[in-house]
Amino acid sequence: MENHAAITSSATQPAFPDAKARAMALARRLSLVACLALAACGGDDGRSALVDAGDAYAQAAYGRAVESARRAARTASGVELDRARYIEGLGEWKLGRAAPAATLLAQAGESKDRNLASDALVSLGSLEIQRSEFDAAGRAYERAGELLEGTERRKAFGVAMRCYERAGLLGESEQLRTRAGLPPSDAQIAAARDADRMTQTEAKEGAKEGAKKGAREGARGTVSGTPEAQRAPTRAEVEGRNGIGSKTSTSKQRFAIQAGAFSDEARARAVARDVAARAMGTALGAPRIVEKDSGGRRVYVVQIGSFDNRIEAGKAMSPFSKMTFTVEPYVE
Repeated sequence: MENHAAITSSATQPAFPDAKARAMALARRLSLVACLALAACGGDDGRSALVDAGDAYAQAAYGRAVESARRAARTASGVELDRARYIEGLGEWKLGRAAPAATLLAQAGESKDRNLASDALVSLGSLEIQRSEFDAAGRAYERAGELLEGTERRKAFGVAMRCYERAGLLGESEQLRTRAGLPPSDAQIAAARDADRMTQTEAKEGAKEGAKKGAREGARGTVSGTPEAQRAPTRAEVEGRNGIGSKTSTSKQRFAIQAGAFSDEARARAVARDVAARAMGTALGAPRIVEKDSGGRRVYVVQIGSFDNRIEAGKAMSPFSKMTFTVEPYVE
């Protein structure tokens, strides 16, 4: 059987220089022998229909493959039904009917047969890439990776991350990278470097401003007989100098700890619950889910806390030290 997981759209290939090779590697397990083996169980009618569906697909007779698979599905159940749907979905895809193909492949991807489910999900992911539905493609490849092992697992997760990045879901991509145990991405390294550089710059500017303020206060002399340089600062002064007094701050730009941006509201809520549990006992308050537009798509941003500057936000990230959370501008 030919490769069904390759990224076939020439328009998407430049954006995924490694995804095509990875998808092809995932699909090499599929062959004509595998198609014929789909009829391993069931009655004579079902066996005959599935064998005919596999033969027809191998001969590029996609219309006949679809009809035979439908005929087999009428009397099939369980894994046998999943196999019939898989061949029907592949045939529909080849006939240019992407919507029904996606539905059938998604159904086959729920099979209890892990090999069948992972093959169906790889095909579904490639179909969604061809349709430029990169968020859906990412979810399909991520689910496939959860069923695979070793090198194939890492390859599936790698394609999923590229799809999430193309969809603008950088938070989901980086969370998947951490869960898969993959090294940090170039974007993640660059973001950490930029954040560190900004932190150092803000610290230097704060030190300069503090020195200037100390000089001005020293020039004013004493207060109530106590030299200004020796007087203990008030709590308000300490909070003001360190950006803690958020309620009285006049700064326009505020920052928050961001757990990610998700296309699925249910997933965003699940992440927010995890954030709330980790933040329990801190002064960060409850996490927020903010709906916004990102590249023409609706995403749900999960943030917690509100800070005057990046330094304070960074200090408050200790409950999430092992997570891929970032400091981002506060989203209203």
